[in-house]
Amino acid sequence: MTAFLSGQEIDRLPCCPSLGETCAPLFGMKTSTYYRSAECMAEIEIEVFNRFRPDGAGIGMGLRAMPEAMGAKVGYPDYGIAYIQEPLLKDYDDIKHLRRIDPWRDPCLSMILRANQMVQDAIGNQVAVSSGIVGPFTLAAAIRGFENLLRDIYKNPQAVHDILAVVTENNLRYIDSACSLGLGTGIGDPVASGSMISPEHFREFAKPYLKICIDRIRKWTGSGGRLHICGKTKNLWNDMVDCGASILSIDNIEDLEEAKQAVGDRVCLMGNVDPVKTIKEGTVADVHREVRECIRKAQNNPRGFIISSGCQIPIGTPGANIQAMMDAA
Repeated sequence: MTAFLSGQEIDRLPCCPSLGETCAPLFGMKTSTYYRSAECMAEIEIEVFNRFRPDGAGIGMGLRAMPEAMGAKVGYPDYGIAYIQEPLLKDYDDIKHLRRIDPWRDPCLSMILRANQMVQDAIGNQVAVSSGIVGPFTLAAAIRGFENLLRDIYKNPQAVHDILAVVTENNLRYIDSACSLGLGTGIGDPVASGSMISPEHFREFAKPYLKICIDRIRKWTGSGGRLHICGKTKNLWNDMVDCGASILSIDNIEDLEEAKQAVGDRVCLMGNVDPVKTIKEGTVADVHREVRECIRKAQNNPRGFIISSGCQIPIGTPGANIQAMMDAA
């Protein structure tokens, strides 16, 4: 990865499938157990690296950690992704009461930071360790409730900006904490998708706050990190690159060749094997076939290409298919 990122010759393309907590059941651990222990998080991440040898490692905050740190109630199913049980912000008069977090004092966020330190100590001499964050627009949706936030965009746009300012400040605090440990970081902002909001709303409510976060990442690391937005993003690609990201992660719903033609001279591309139909439900041969197709489309991207899944690989994916992805690369 050091050679790849510095533009040197490499013997194969990097491969970084999006794994994480969804791999806990693969190693005999409930996700509810995983979420409650730094040691368990680190154990799974180290097991994942030792078994599959991806070209990146680390534990991100996930979609629930920051809202929980700010006071939201979170559900933890035994074999499922943690979820927000109900919106935290029911009235905009309560914005002033939203918590400004200290990552090292919050039980959930400090646990994730400690887990990454354990991973770094165990395998950091073999692979770069990162702790991804959630984009401000998605955090705002988690705090306010997605449908409420969409209505607010039309009825009370200033209040939406007020929420975004708070969650962005909290993101910057986490970025500072993670990067001070020598961790890399990237951003996933799934609700800012073109499948959810218009390009105009993306430019007003998502882009400025993403750029603030990416600027802080670049200040620490010298790189803008990775930016992933789920779903349809073709109409947002130029805006996403304008935010300063160094790597653009493309959902499998979009075409890598089109992305290469549109923005490949400005940014490294990452993606985009279908995590459900191919990696979870397909055969080993299906995985090999789709990885080869992604390579065919993007291997000559001017700013580089990293093989990955189009989004997070689901719970219940056979280990053989994850291995097939690495073998294909």
